[in-house]
Amino acid sequence: MKIVIENLGKRFNREWIFKNFNFTFEQGNCYAIVGPNGSGKSTLMQVLWGMVPPS
Repeated sequence: MKIVIENLGKRFNREWIFKNFNFTFEQGNCYAIVGPNGSGKSTLMQVLWGMVPPS
């Protein structure tokens, strides 16, 4: 099983938090989302979980 994400984006007002995000999660692998505070890590996870709609 794999999860494919293509051209995912999220913005608040006119500012893009992330844009054109593409990634494939492969079964059997472990992944980490890292970055500085305020870079959109939690927002990305909320969009992936379906808690927040993408833009």
